[in-house]
Amino acid sequence: MTVCKEGLICFTLIAISGAVLSGYGEAADWVRFYANSRGAAYYFDGSSLVSQGNGHFRVWTKGMEFDPRGDIKKTRPLQLLQVDCTNKSSVILNEYINGAPHLSQGNQKPPYSAMPEPAVQALYTSVCR
Repeated sequence: MTVCKEGLICFTLIAISGAVLSGYGEAADWVRFYANSRGAAYYFDGSSLVSQGNGHFRVWTKGMEFDPRGDIKKTRPLQLLQVDCTNKSSVILNEYINGAPHLSQGNQKPPYSAMPEPAVQALYTSVCR
């Protein structure tokens, strides 16, 4: 058992560890940018939107499917996207499925398409202003 002699350092390390272990999204500002009549909805985290310059942005996204009562039926991966507003394209930089990292170096293909094309277009409309 380790005892922390420097309280602030110990607290900081515990806080960082907790943030890493709990996954991304606890303090996120999720903004719905697309929904369809079949119950699917897609969101981006407004607090994560960062300009990379030259019309490029990085932003976390997630998707959910809801049943007719509004209960969550299925969740899609949490993804960090690099959005190129000039060319209307995007690349998945990082992905979490059920809280676990999925993409690693050399594995750049998600198990299924992150978003249907109408949702991708809605993301460009929302992010590329």
